[in-house]
Amino acid sequence: MTENLNADNMKTVVSTVFRKAQNEKEYCNFYGDLCERIIRLELSLRGKKLSISSIKFSEFRKALLEFCKQSFD
Repeated sequence: MTENLNADNMKTVVSTVFRKAQNEKEYCNFYGDLCERIIRLELSLRGKKLSISSIKFSEFRKALLEFCKQSFD
């Protein structure tokens, strides 16, 4: 149940950040920085440093990329 709750929370955060970045273009850089900070925090909590090889472990990044793909299909 906790896993579903976390997945639902992830979808909510991803969709909110994505939609706000689309609707509030003057804050687009802010939302990009926010995404980077969320990824850094997630990796840090998993005991990994942000690098090209470790970024693939970010569930937030994966969810964000999947949401982007679905939005533009």
